[in-house]
Formats: sequence, C-alpha cells, structure tokens
Amino acid sequence: MINNLENGYKISARNEKKVKQISHLFYVDDLKLFASNKEENIRKVDMVKRFSTDICMEFGLDKCAFLTLRKGRRINSENIIIDHTTIKQLDQEKTYKYLGIEESEKVEHRMMKDRISKEYLKRVKLILRTELSARNKIEAIKSLAISVFMYSIGIIDWFQEDLNQLDVKTRKMLNAHRMIYKNQILSRMYVDRSEGGMGLIEMDNIYKREICGLGQYLEGSTSKYLEWILHHEQNKPATTSLTKKKRDFLEMYNISTEEEPGWGKKPARAKISFVKEKFENGRKQRHINQLRQQVMGREFRKNARRGICG
Repeated sequence: MINNLENGYKISARNEKKVKQISHLFYVDDLKLFASNKEENIRKVDMVKRFSTDICMEFGLDKCAFLTLRKGRRINSENIIIDHTTIKQLDQEKTYKYLGIEESEKVEHRMMKDRISKEYLKRVKLILRTELSARNKIEAIKSLAISVFMYSIGIIDWFQEDLNQLDVKTRKMLNAHRMIYKNQILSRMYVDRSEGGMGLIEMDNIYKREICGLGQYLEGSTSKYLEWILHHEQNKPATTSLTKKKRDFLEMYNISTEEEPGWGKKPARAKISFVKEKFENGRKQRHINQLRQQVMGREFRKNARRGICG
C-alpha cells in the first residue's frame, strides 16, 4: 500500500539517471516511514493508522516521533496532528531506536559501541562468576555474550582498536577469574579444544568472518534494494566499506573464490558458507601454527638454560 503512493526519500545521486527511492522500512512491529515532504508523510501515517484500525490492531501514535532532514541535516518543523493526537518532532539531542540501534540523522556509532561493549563485558563477568566448568564457561561466552556483539556487525563501524580492546578486556577478566594465567601462550586460548586449546574465538576474527559473509551476501543478491546497498558500499572508503573490507580480509589468508571449481553455479547460501568456512579454517590454522612455534620456542629456551647451567 505504501509503495503504491510512489513517494519516498530519494537516495540516488544527482548524476544518476535511474531514480532510487525508498518509502519505508518495516520489520515485525517496527516501522519507519520516509517521505519527500511533510504532507506526504502525514498521508502515509494516516494510511498506516487506517489500515491498523481495519485489522483491529492498535497503532500507537503517541509513541511515534518524526525527524525532518534537509541535505543530511536536521531542521525544525511543526508537530504533526492526526486524529487529535500529536506526533512530536524528535528533540535536537535525542535519538530514536530502530531494531535495537540508536539513530538520529545517522547511526549513533559511538553510543552503540559503548552500549554493546558494556553489555558484552557484563555478560562475560556473570558467566565467569558461575559454578560452570572451564569448558562450559567458554561455550556460554560464545553463545550468550558474543551474540550481543555479532548483532551489530555490518551496522556499527567497529575499528581494529575497538576489537583489540574487547579482546584485551576479555583476557583480563579470564585471568582475574583464574581461567588463564598471566604468561600463558596467547594462541592456546584461540585453538580448538580438540587441538589442545581452550576454544575461545577473538572478537577480531568474529568480526572479520561475519564481514566476509555479509559482503558475499550483498554481492550475490538480486534484490533491488540490496543492489542499491552494494553500490553504496562500493563507493564508501575502505575503512567502512563491507565489500572492500571483505576483499582485504580474504586476502589475509590467500582465499580466492575465483579459483574454486563450479563457483558460478553454487547457490548464494553455499557461497556465503564457503567464504566464512574458508576464513574460519585459515584462522584456526594460523593459531595452531603460532601455538606450535611458541611451544617449541619455550622448550628451546628451557633446554638452552639447562645447557648453560650444566
């Protein structure tokens, strides 16, 4: 119904011949409407309200707010009144939440990074205080704490420094709860238990693996809207572009999809799984190699000391 109004927020560049226009974002009970002007937005809100009434669903106008942008910047506008209900303009310093992400005229990256980091570390701390075995604590961290971080990948701009800080703080908490000791070989933490490690996964590699999967998903999608996103990501700088980061991360482990037999015939999901699996295998092998080198180095130093003492 909203699409039939043929009105929305234009996201195409001025030199583009084909007009790219988005009218709304909708997921379960979260709805965000876009319009080129205030009058069109009122029409859309009124249509949604009438439709909700027809299907006996309550539409909470009192919980709604609107934001007016011009050339990417906020401008003041009068409140919207529909059926004696006032929809207020979002205050200058305030944000709104859509699918758990705080936004204003842009995604609030710094605010979300602080919030996600605190929630992740809080969950890690609660898990480490339980009476679970060391193995089950690691599994709980991977399933209950890391999932908080994974939700934000591809939305929030996490930089290498942010990821390193989360890994360092995790190791400090493990050390405080006597899960690891101070001078422990670092790679042992991230090697699978079947290989003699602890089975933890660092945030850095989780982020890179998921970015590879998301980048492959965008490149293999035939959806009109996802093609727009792909084009947008390709024009972004390398520090924030999904597709450019995916290319760089795969090059870290010399992974090339072009050399894979029958790559073009693989379904989209198989391609995503292949890319993520290849990256994960590269990560595991790197840590195994580092663990072996460090163990051998320690043994060599011990033998050298014995030889000197003898």
